[in-house]
Amino acid sequence: MRHFHLVVDDDRYAVPQMRFLVVGDVMRALRAADRLIDESSHHRGVEVSENGRRLFGLGSRATPPRGGEAAAAQPLLA
Repeated sequence: MRHFHLVVDDDRYAVPQMRFLVVGDVMRALRAADRLIDESSHHRGVEVSENGRRLFGLGSRATPPRGGEAAAAQPLLA
């Protein structure tokens, strides 16, 4: 099992929510992130990381970070 860190932009809060997810692979993490956005109109975006490395972002978190992190921000769905 793999451990993922999710950051959720929720317009009800001043700071993003942090959640943890344990699933078998990245595609399941992607589906979980997509469900998080769909479950509430307040969820504007989700960013998914593993071991401190950004894997992908959806919604408001889809834009990769600027600067030197841009290369590491590309989706890794393998």
